Amino acid sequence: MSKNRSDTQTVTRRFGGVPVSAVREYLVAAGGTPVENAAGEFSGDGWRASVATAEPRQVSGLEIEQVDFTISGEQEQVDELMKFLMPRIMRGGA
Repeated sequence: MSKNRSDTQTVTRRFGGVPVSAVREYLVAAGGTPVENAAGEFSGDGWRASVATAEPRQVSGLEIEQVDFTISGEQEQVDELMKFLMPRIMRGGA
């Protein structure tokens, strides 16, 4: 059976208040491995992700770290990965 466009998904988000190093650790904990010769990229079973530090956001004189994050791959795997990552990312890297 061949894959069609409806079988794949790409999710792009920007998160604030979580260090890029924490997001990288979460991707490894989710079964991802760093992609050789591709800084900030990870691959897992049915998915590929990229993580990069974005321009910090200024809020009331404070600088909030921002992370750009993209996951693409098979829809079911991307959905499962997002379910794994979101509670961790939303708690600010704790």
